[in-house]
Amino acid sequence: EGRFYCLQDRGTVLLSSRAPIGKVCITNVPMFCNQGFKNIVCKDSLYNEFVYYYLLYSVPYLESLGTGATFKEISKRVVENVEIPLPPLKEQHRIVSILDASFEKIDALKKNAEENLKNAKALFQQVLAQELKPKEDWVEKKLGEVCSKIGSGATPHGGKDSYKEEGISLIRSLNVYDNEFIYDDLAHIDD
Repeated sequence: EGRFYCLQDRGTVLLSSRAPIGKVCITNVPMFCNQGFKNIVCKDSLYNEFVYYYLLYSVPYLESLGTGATFKEISKRVVENVEIPLPPLKEQHRIVSILDASFEKIDALKKNAEENLKNAKALFQQVLAQELKPKEDWVEKKLGEVCSKIGSGATPHGGKDSYKEEGISLIRSLNVYDNEFIYDDLAHIDD
């Protein structure tokens, strides 16, 4: 059902052309895809991995070419008319090898950062458990007994339409994340 295109060649560059525009990959087996992609099969003078990196670099430009009311989309004609630099094939391979090495380093740094974050969270939990473990002279009380108020908020009538450019901050769940307060998209309301 629907329109499907068979990718005959492994090594075809896939470019998502809607919802969202600009996701890029290279196939390693023949496959089918739906109309949400533009399939790019390179001639002998163009290295598919060079195209892959160039399209990754060009995502903001590709997004700017999108049209449509419900969601942005780029057509086959738009993709066909995207200008791409064409260094000699040997130079394309050299550039790709440099980019591959850079991305390998980035992946290693990212993995290391993720491991460090995981270790930091584990250390934090360990310190929490140690410091909050009940001691001999501690007593237990219900939270309601030692707080003057426990309540919840409410969304203003009218939802987003009632938000203001400035005024009283309205904290929403999207502002509180992983022990951090995120000021992006902080809403405001008036008295």
